[in-house]
Amino acid sequence: MFWQVQGIAPMFSLAYTSNFQQPIGEEQLRELVERASEKNQRLSVTGYLCVLGTQILQYLEGDEATVRDLMAVIAADERHTVVSELDLGHHDERRFPNWGMRSVTSSELSNIQLEHLVVETLAGMAQKPMLQDLGRSQIIRIANTIAKHRSRLAAG
Repeated sequence: MFWQVQGIAPMFSLAYTSNFQQPIGEEQLRELVERASEKNQRLSVTGYLCVLGTQILQYLEGDEATVRDLMAVIAADERHTVVSELDLGHHDERRFPNWGMRSVTSSELSNIQLEHLVVETLAGMAQKPMLQDLGRSQIIRIANTIAKHRSRLAAG
């Protein structure tokens, strides 16, 4: 891989699913994403957050130690319960270089034909144990598709 040859630190990514303890309103979600984005920018972490009802699918990427430390803080947050965490490994470059954290809405997922896959992934990751390879491939497919359309989503 490029980063191994050049001595560049690889991007590490992980995803998790979670359930809010109580439904979250649009204003609360906007504030949560805004605070997370500011914090993530300071930490050089990027990613996205999908909230469907009370279910959460979040993707994080950055330095491995930083992402793992951030995940520990997220898991300790009493507003939600982490259902499943999936290590997606290392890759050569960021998928979301300009998103400290961005909420991808249900209608945006629908517009890029991902809503069904996100719902399926949330359901699959809620079942213990989910097939790790299947979950990993679904999350990476979702991340790659969102990344492919991120300029269109950023304008929305």
